[in-house]
Order: sequence, then C-alpha cells, then structure tokens
Amino acid sequence: HDVDLHALQVNTLRRYKKHYRIQTRPGINKSQLAETLQRHFKSMPIYEKEAITYFIYMVKCNKNKLDQNNTSGGGTGAGAAKQTALASD
Repeated sequence: HDVDLHALQVNTLRRYKKHYRIQTRPGINKSQLAETLQRHFKSMPIYEKEAITYFIYMVKCNKNKLDQNNTSGGGTGAGAAKQTALASD
C-alpha cells in the first residue's frame, strides 16, 4: 500500500524527519523532502497484526500518541509506531 507523503504539510514532514533523525541536505524543498521520507517510510518493516491490535487498544482506552510517552511500558515495534505516527497527524 502506497502512502502519499506529498499530501502532508511541510511541518509534519519535518517532524517525521526529526523523529527518525533522517539526514538531508540544507534547503531541501517539500517535494524532495517527501521523496526522501517516502523511501525511509517504505524501508520500515510493518507488523500488521501488532499495529492493528495496538491501534484498537489505543482507541478503546481513549489514548493518543502523547499519552504513550507518559506511561511506563515498552514499545510495540516499528510497525505500530509507523501506523500511529501517521494516524496522529
């Protein structure tokens, strides 16, 4: 499934870049940034069952991504993080 990162706002793309510590050259335009982040996004493994289970849990508990940072406990893997990162924007 392709996700079009070009549709996101520049600030959202920058937050994604900062979160994953992706290096880019200075002065990059939105289109080039989206292309770079698209390659990174596609390279991440997706654990679909885990992501769906985590998403349902978060919805039922009425929590969001920021709540996760304030609670103790482990992460749920790159796939869930990938899914929730996009869902929260």
